[in-house]
Amino acid sequence: MIVVTFLLGFLAGWLVGWAADVLPRFAAAPVLASRGAHPLGWPALVRLGLRPTASQRGQLALRASVEVGCGAAFAALWHRYGLTGESAAYMVLVALLALIALIDWNYRLILNVVIYPAIAAGAAAHWLLVPDHALNILLGGVMAGAIFFLTAWLRPGQLGGGDVKLAVFIGVTFGFPGVLWALLLGTGSAGVLIAFWLATKRAQLQTRIPYAPFLCLGALLAVLISPPFVA
Repeated sequence: MIVVTFLLGFLAGWLVGWAADVLPRFAAAPVLASRGAHPLGWPALVRLGLRPTASQRGQLALRASVEVGCGAAFAALWHRYGLTGESAAYMVLVALLALIALIDWNYRLILNVVIYPAIAAGAAAHWLLVPDHALNILLGGVMAGAIFFLTAWLRPGQLGGGDVKLAVFIGVTFGFPGVLWALLLGTGSAGVLIAFWLATKRAQLQTRIPYAPFLCLGALLAVLISPPFVA
């Protein structure tokens, strides 16, 4: 059954990659152009027999990592929880986090068409599975959103409105105090990568990086280490 669950997660990862190619096309065209979007997805490259560029090879590797990562996460969740409502909710959460992270990594965008339904779904799933966490859900969303809003206001250019909405999504999904663990893991992983880039001179202090992938990574690790939908 673990193999079947892994394959299900792999398929979910493939769908995440497909959606990450399609959904940003509904954003403003100038923004997409500045992010170096590839009009031909990797399936089209394979069908046409075209030789991918170095950038496209990087995209292939990234997509493969997302697919394998989703498969591994799904298998781990099934092994831990079996076939339950909690495991299904966690699997959907993993797919949403992967989608948000992949889009932001490629385009520096957190799309409203993704994040608003995600906030509603995260809050609803948490409340349905753990009804007595209503106050925790509200506190988690308000606190996480307030922290990121104040950071964006005090240091303009470092964080955007999409990052604030993502923090709210993580907040309502994990509630309080679980959101603190998720945000700590996310910001910690970003700090490690920034330090590595600075040490290897791949980036400078003024270099902007997408924070959403690291926040999503922290939330994913928190799901596997300290699941949110627990009474």
